[in-house]
Amino acid sequence: MAEKKTKTEALKENLENLNKSKEYLQWSYDVCKKLSDNLADKTNEYFAAYEALTARYGRTVDILVNSVLRTIDIVEYVETGTVIDIINRAEKRGFVETATELRAMKDLRNDIVHSYDSDDYEENFDDVLKLTPAVFSVIDKVNHYCKKYVE
Repeated sequence: MAEKKTKTEALKENLENLNKSKEYLQWSYDVCKKLSDNLADKTNEYFAAYEALTARYGRTVDILVNSVLRTIDIVEYVETGTVIDIINRAEKRGFVETATELRAMKDLRNDIVHSYDSDDYEENFDDVLKLTPAVFSVIDKVNHYCKKYVE
């Protein structure tokens, strides 16, 4: 029978996944930032780079909210509740100034995943570029907060 992971082992593993996802997101963000600064018209390179960025953004936000923040609640013996509850506790823990910020990140992720109109999808590109630095900031704060559990 396989050994069950402890709560802190699960948190450590989820943080590792989050940080790896952040690395990939950072790479895509850097590529797209250069493209947005230097590109007059939209090429296949542009769309391929932004497809990767939006996919990585969505995955990173999912890992952050659905894995890491939930696991922090479990480690701290807090009833996880709804996504709104998790987001509100993220504000209380100081990961974001207001819960609205993290909610906007999650809402954008949902827009990306459920967008079927190509015009709407392209509008998300600029929003992803604007919000990605905030996602990085939240991840950094989460990592700092979790040191007491994983070191």
